[in-house]
Amino acid sequence: MHKLSLQNIIDGLSLISVTYLVITLFLPPTQILLWITILLLIFNYGMALRDLILQGAFSKSLIILNLVQVILFCQLNILIYNVLGHEHYTYTVDPRWYDWIELVAVHILRAVDILDVLSAYNIELQNVKHQSVLAGMVLFSMHIMVDIFIFGKLFSDKPIRVAAQKILIFFSLTIKKIIESFMVLIRHYALFAFLLGMLVFMGIVILYEKINFIHILFWFVENILRTLDIGDAFQIFDWQLYGEEMSLEMATVTVLFRLVASIYTLWLVKYFALILFKGRGRTIEELLDIYSAPESEKDADIALQALGKFDSQAVFSHLAFALADKKWETRHAAADLIFLNKMDLQWRMDNDGSHIIPPLLKALREKNSELIYIRTSAAKLLGKMGHVAKKTYPQLVLALNDNESNVREAAAEALGKIGESADNLIPPLLNTFNDSEPEVRSAAVSALEAIGPEIRKATLPIMQPLVKAFGDESDEVRRASISVLGNIGPKAAKAMSRIVMLLLDNTRDVRHAAEIALEKINPQWQQSEAVRRALPHLVKALTQGEDRHIAAAALGKIGSSAIKAMPYLVKALNDRNINVRTAAAFALGNLGDAAKPAIPYLTKLLEHSDWKIRSAAMMALKKIN
Repeated sequence: MHKLSLQNIIDGLSLISVTYLVITLFLPPTQILLWITILLLIFNYGMALRDLILQGAFSKSLIILNLVQVILFCQLNILIYNVLGHEHYTYTVDPRWYDWIELVAVHILRAVDILDVLSAYNIELQNVKHQSVLAGMVLFSMHIMVDIFIFGKLFSDKPIRVAAQKILIFFSLTIKKIIESFMVLIRHYALFAFLLGMLVFMGIVILYEKINFIHILFWFVENILRTLDIGDAFQIFDWQLYGEEMSLEMATVTVLFRLVASIYTLWLVKYFALILFKGRGRTIEELLDIYSAPESEKDADIALQALGKFDSQAVFSHLAFALADKKWETRHAAADLIFLNKMDLQWRMDNDGSHIIPPLLKALREKNSELIYIRTSAAKLLGKMGHVAKKTYPQLVLALNDNESNVREAAAEALGKIGESADNLIPPLLNTFNDSEPEVRSAAVSALEAIGPEIRKATLPIMQPLVKAFGDESDEVRRASISVLGNIGPKAAKAMSRIVMLLLDNTRDVRHAAEIALEKINPQWQQSEAVRRALPHLVKALTQGEDRHIAAAALGKIGSSAIKAMPYLVKALNDRNINVRTAAAFALGNLGDAAKPAIPYLTKLLEHSDWKIRSAAMMALKKIN
């Protein structure tokens, strides 16, 4: 709704301005028309600035409005001449209608610095010139309008930017070839080398002209100010710091100096425009280019934040193609965003991603060992695409044998997400269980875990490798392998004894996964033969070692089936470790009525100084009685 109303206002202003200009062709010049013209220009100014600030670029609808605005400036000059007096302008012959057009056209060219060379050599083109401050202010305002339009288009219209970049690159490379033998250490600063050469030339001219130091200083300051002069106030109001008449040689030096200074000024304007507009108005490709070669960390942050405002799937597609880009900087930037998870990249599964799979596979097949992050990022994106990337299964399986562990890990994760059948996934993932890196093993087991209950349909043997993984050094490998066995369900009953023993694991997530898996395999697992066989080991763990509190908690989860462990739990109520005493109290409570002989011991704990022990004892007594 906001965009529609803005469009209506712009179209309305354009229509009103055109209608007004047509009507004024048939009306005599008056002060009312003068003020109406000024008001229309102010409104147009406001819309141009508003659109530039909000969007970071000019919309196409404002092009017509700006063309109308140029005609309004022409009309305003004519009205000032006819209504306020001829003394506001000077001319060699009485102004004709086309002289006003010529005045505006020449100043538009001056606003974009096309005629700076003519100014340096004192060459004049127009018949009518401004004379008063008022006329100068009108032209100054028009210069500002042109500058706003040029900057807006320059930084929002990609073809213009690309053409400008090509010109600058050609200019830089040409100069670089001439002086590269002298500029080995600063080969990336050809413009600086050109400036140095120009300064030498200028020094020769100054010595030849015998210009004193003060005049040189004023010349420097004036030309820098003229280069930075938005609106060309120096030129319009004829401000001068260096008042000496320039020779042909000095005029040439002036033109060259402004040329180089304007190139650096353009860079500064582009830099500040990025900071001011926070990347608004830039395309994804442009922001990725900025991120790939930022001038500062702030540039990279701005580009990253601006990328985050685009549709996630659009950014996803652009990054996929960027991974296979010819420019190393672009590929590296895309990999940095993906590998380090700097963006929340999501792919909508209802969309066809066939167009981005080829560049991702190309990136995944890179052989260069230095491109580890490129291959890893490609595998990560394929995984995020889910079943859309199902056809890439063979390439992901090959990536499980990559020399770099990051690539193998990402490939394993992706295989668990693309929706391939359990029978196809089991063999390559089981082979990965033997990988030397725990992160890769963890990713392989987690990929099997991601299959969920569907793994029950698998016809291939899988139990033995999963049970073997119980002894892995990685907590995540143990947890995920237990979870997979839980997903297998009753068919994994033979592994229950080993899973019960994992209730003693020193990692909470692993113990929790074991409890859930046991419940899935056999809802009555506490009364199973596996628990009966594991009970002596749990009791032994309660009486020995550093993790006695874990053993006490495990016995508590078994409940009434752990009644034979009651004497050991009662004894643990006096353990020197508060956590053991607390866990033992909870475990006795879970034994139910069978733990009534422990009531006197629990009652004594109600007077204990530690509130945790008192609370555990109270809860245990409530459960027993």
